[in-house]
Amino acid sequence: MKRYLKFIVLVAVLTGTTATAAVDDTRHISDGMKVTMNYTVSAPEKHLEVTTEGQAPLSYVLGSGQMNPVLEQALYGLQPGDSTQVVLTPDQGFGPYDDTKKVTVPKDNLPPEIKEGEILNAPTGQLVTVAAIRDDSVVLDLNHPFAGQNLVFDIHILDVEKVTK
Repeated sequence: MKRYLKFIVLVAVLTGTTATAAVDDTRHISDGMKVTMNYTVSAPEKHLEVTTEGQAPLSYVLGSGQMNPVLEQALYGLQPGDSTQVVLTPDQGFGPYDDTKKVTVPKDNLPPEIKEGEILNAPTGQLVTVAAIRDDSVVLDLNHPFAGQNLVFDIHILDVEKVTK
C-alpha cells in the first residue's frame, strides 16, 4: 500500500497534478437527511436574538416542511463543521408588521409582574408582546416579535446523517 501511495504522489509531482481524496457525499446535506445544528437568529433593528448556543441543538429532517424554505435551500450541500449566514426579508420570514394586530385585555387576566416590552407565550402557543400597561388594562401586540424585521440567521452544522426507516 505504501508503495502504491508513493507512486501516486510521484506521478502527481511529475505531471503537475494533485491527488485528491474521495469526497464523502453521505455527509453533505440533501433531502431526507437529519441535520443537527446550532443557530442564532437576530433582528438587528429590534435588538432581538434567539439562539441554541449553550442549549440543545436543533435537529430536523431536511425537506420535511419543518423549516423555512429559504433557510433549507441555503443548507443544501453543507456538511458537519460548515457555517453559513442567511438573511431573510420580512416577506420571507414572519411577514410585515400589522398595526391592527393589537388587542386590549383586562390587566387581571395577566400575571401581575409583567413589564412593557416583555414577550409572553399565549395559551395558544402564540408569542405576544406587552405593548402598553394601563391602570386596568394591557395592550398586547399579536404580531410575531420578528414581524416586519430583516432576520439574520447564523448557522453552524454539527452533524448530518442519513435517516434510516
